[in-house]
Amino acid sequence: MEPERFAIIPLFPGQQPPPGCIAHGSYNCVMERIIDTHCRADAIQLLHDAAKALGTIEHSQKLADDARIRQVRAAIDALDRLSSQLDAVESAMAKR
Repeated sequence: MEPERFAIIPLFPGQQPPPGCIAHGSYNCVMERIIDTHCRADAIQLLHDAAKALGTIEHSQKLADDARIRQVRAAIDALDRLSSQLDAVESAMAKR
Protein backbone atom coordinates (compact mmCIF):
# COMPACT_ATOMS: atom_id res chain seq x y z
CA MET A 1 0.00 0.00 0.00
CA GLU A 2 1.40 3.37 -0.96
CA PRO A 3 1.22 6.00 1.81
CA GLU A 4 0.18 8.83 -0.54
CA ARG A 5 -2.89 6.94 -1.73
CA PHE A 6 -6.15 6.82 0.12
CA ALA A 7 -9.79 6.14 -0.60
CA ILE A 8 -13.12 6.69 1.04
CA ILE A 9 -15.32 3.67 0.44
CA PRO A 10 -18.77 2.79 1.72
CA LEU A 11 -19.09 -0.13 4.12
CA PHE A 12 -22.40 -1.89 4.43
CA PRO A 13 -23.71 -3.46 7.66
CA GLY A 14 -21.73 -6.57 8.50
CA GLN A 15 -18.97 -5.75 6.02
CA GLN A 16 -15.45 -5.65 7.47
CA PRO A 17 -13.14 -2.73 6.68
CA PRO A 18 -10.30 -3.56 4.31
CA PRO A 19 -6.82 -4.36 5.70
CA GLY A 20 -4.76 -1.22 6.22
CA CYS A 21 -7.83 0.87 6.98
CA ILE A 22 -6.86 3.74 9.29
CA ALA A 23 -10.38 4.84 10.20
CA HIS A 24 -13.92 3.61 9.69
CA GLY A 25 -17.30 4.63 10.96
CA SER A 26 -19.78 7.39 10.34
CA TYR A 27 -18.44 10.54 8.70
CA ASN A 28 -18.84 12.55 11.91
CA CYS A 29 -17.03 9.94 14.02
CA VAL A 30 -14.11 9.79 11.61
CA MET A 31 -13.90 13.58 11.30
CA GLU A 32 -13.90 14.04 15.10
CA ARG A 33 -10.39 12.61 15.12
CA ILE A 34 -9.08 15.24 12.70
CA ILE A 35 -7.98 18.55 14.21
CA ASP A 36 -9.60 21.72 12.84
CA THR A 37 -12.85 20.13 11.68
CA HIS A 38 -16.36 21.21 12.59
CA CYS A 39 -17.10 17.70 13.82
CA ARG A 40 -14.20 17.87 16.29
CA ALA A 41 -15.24 21.34 17.47
CA ASP A 42 -18.82 20.08 17.97
CA ALA A 43 -17.57 17.05 19.91
CA ILE A 44 -15.38 19.22 22.15
CA GLN A 45 -18.29 21.61 22.76
CA LEU A 46 -20.47 18.64 23.69
CA LEU A 47 -17.84 17.51 26.22
CA HIS A 48 -17.64 21.02 27.71
CA ASP A 49 -21.44 21.20 27.95
CA ALA A 50 -21.54 17.78 29.65
CA ALA A 51 -18.87 18.87 32.16
CA LYS A 52 -20.82 22.05 32.90
CA ALA A 53 -24.05 20.06 33.36
CA LEU A 54 -22.26 17.64 35.68
CA GLY A 55 -21.07 20.57 37.79
CA THR A 56 -24.65 21.85 37.98
CA ILE A 57 -25.92 18.41 39.00
CA GLU A 58 -23.24 18.04 41.67
CA HIS A 59 -24.10 21.50 43.02
CA SER A 60 -27.81 20.57 43.16
CA GLN A 61 -26.98 17.33 44.97
CA LYS A 62 -24.86 19.22 47.50
CA LEU A 63 -27.72 21.65 48.15
CA ALA A 64 -30.12 18.74 48.65
CA ASP A 65 -27.67 17.01 51.01
CA ASP A 66 -27.22 20.23 53.00
CA ALA A 67 -31.00 20.63 53.27
CA ARG A 68 -31.34 17.04 54.56
CA ILE A 69 -28.61 17.66 57.13
CA ARG A 70 -30.37 20.81 58.36
CA GLN A 71 -33.69 18.93 58.62
CA VAL A 72 -32.12 16.09 60.62
CA ARG A 73 -30.40 18.56 62.95
CA ALA A 74 -33.69 20.43 63.48
CA ALA A 75 -35.45 17.13 64.28
CA ILE A 76 -32.71 16.16 66.75
CA ASP A 77 -32.90 19.59 68.43
CA ALA A 78 -36.70 19.27 68.72
CA LEU A 79 -36.34 15.81 70.26
CA ASP A 80 -33.75 17.15 72.73
CA ARG A 81 -36.15 19.93 73.80
CA LEU A 82 -39.00 17.43 74.16
CA SER A 83 -36.80 15.10 76.20
CA SER A 84 -35.81 17.96 78.51
CA GLN A 85 -39.46 18.91 79.00
CA LEU A 86 -40.39 15.29 79.77
CA ASP A 87 -37.52 15.06 82.28
CA ALA A 88 -38.80 18.22 83.96
CA VAL A 89 -42.33 16.83 84.14
CA GLU A 90 -41.11 13.52 85.58
CA SER A 91 -38.97 15.35 88.09
CA ALA A 92 -41.93 17.49 89.18
CA MET A 93 -44.15 14.42 89.50
CA ALA A 94 -41.52 12.59 91.54
CA LYS A 95 -41.37 15.47 94.03
CA ARG A 96 -45.11 15.23 94.72
